[in-house]
Amino acid sequence: MKRSYPLLIEQGDDGLFGFFPDLPGLTVAGTTREEVVALAREFLREYLADYQERGQPWPDATRAVALELLDVEEAEVQAATPRPEAR
Repeated sequence: MKRSYPLLIEQGDDGLFGFFPDLPGLTVAGTTREEVVALAREFLREYLADYQERGQPWPDATRAVALELLDVEEAEVQAATPRPEAR
């Protein structure tokens, strides 16, 4: 059975970091996007092989269809958030 696990890649102070939201603890780091993806693919196979060796089913994969990055200005959030009444 084929499953597609979303990989999120973030920019950090020391490079790029990738993680799988569906697979706790499975993270990778690299200096380029290509390196992070290659390492993630390798580690994903090892991670899932461990499940198979223990006779456990693979974790469910999120059925993501798109990723949207939404920009929000802090001022927009503060202006839209109701303030508690003063007592």
